[in-house]
Amino acid sequence: MLKQRVIFGVLGVILAIAVITLCPVYIIGICVGIIALLGLGEFFNVVGVLKSKYPCALFGFLFCIAASAGTILLSDNVFEYMLPACLIFVFLLMLGMVLFRKETSFDNIAAAFTGTLYITVFFLHILLIRQLELGKILIWILFISAWATDTFAYFCGKSFGKHKLCPNISPKKTVEGAIGGMVGCIICIFIYCVVIASVNKFSINIVNLFILSAASSVFSQFGDLAASCIKRDNGVKDYGNLIPGHGGILDRFDSVLLIAPLVYYLTIYLPVFNAR
Repeated sequence: MLKQRVIFGVLGVILAIAVITLCPVYIIGICVGIIALLGLGEFFNVVGVLKSKYPCALFGFLFCIAASAGTILLSDNVFEYMLPACLIFVFLLMLGMVLFRKETSFDNIAAAFTGTLYITVFFLHILLIRQLELGKILIWILFISAWATDTFAYFCGKSFGKHKLCPNISPKKTVEGAIGGMVGCIICIFIYCVVIASVNKFSINIVNLFILSAASSVFSQFGDLAASCIKRDNGVKDYGNLIPGHGGILDRFDSVLLIAPLVYYLTIYLPVFNAR
């Protein structure tokens, strides 16, 4: 299992580097939109929304497609239209709950609404980061944070873990692993930023860098635990089996998902790089 996980993890990194580095923004946007749709489908399947006779899932998919297209075309201006879109989405869900009372329930409506906004809007922040002026550089902070935290937490927990972190959610996670994940994330992000700054002749704001890397690691681990809560509540081990050794889209991107908005806003309001 570990060998398969490593192989497909490396292939995933290579594919991500190729897409993010070589492809134009709209291609990246299409890829992010497809990933969001697949993740949304996994979520709906796990929480039972797909079983509802009222098309909650259909409205969720349509919202995801519209939001993805809007983000590709409008960049961060898409938020001007996001609130009206959310209002329409909620209206359709509540209307369906009234008209199809026997075919659906509030649990389905709530799950459809929460899952759609969480997965769609958070995923699209990956594209918003890429659309920033230094997007090609900043987007790797997002992925390095998730990958470094996950990798260091796993090996530190396996080597030194003694105290359970959240035994009711994820029995194998330990406090030592969580600390190791944070330290590893901070080190990896620091090395990456130093290399980028030296190549591009930027200066680094060390305080902002520390805040970003530490917060990203914490959010990464909360994203993983939140995804585990949903799976545990619904009695499943993985969201899917699309990626061998990793599970489904949400199993692989659960940490990235929660970090994306954090990295987007922190890099805007607490910039790490400054031109000399």
